Amino acid sequence: MKLTRRHFIKSSLFLGGSLLLSDLPLYAENRKDLQWYPAYGKLEQAGKLAQRVDQAYSSFEECELCPRQCGADRLNGEQGGQ
Repeated sequence: MKLTRRHFIKSSLFLGGSLLLSDLPLYAENRKDLQWYPAYGKLEQAGKLAQRVDQAYSSFEECELCPRQCGADRLNGEQGGQ
């Protein structure tokens, strides 16, 4: 079957109308138990978030982030050798 403009518009209106008139939005309120919860919140509840933050900052004490591995103390503003 050849797709005509008239057929496309009718199909689009039918699909849009069926989505607008469906009862799916009524059930959206009942799905609050499936809400997204950030991973850092779960880490905080487990008491591991502060440990992860300290671990991340410790990588700046003796910098090994770039291929030069200069060992500069980035926490005190020291810059790596060039």
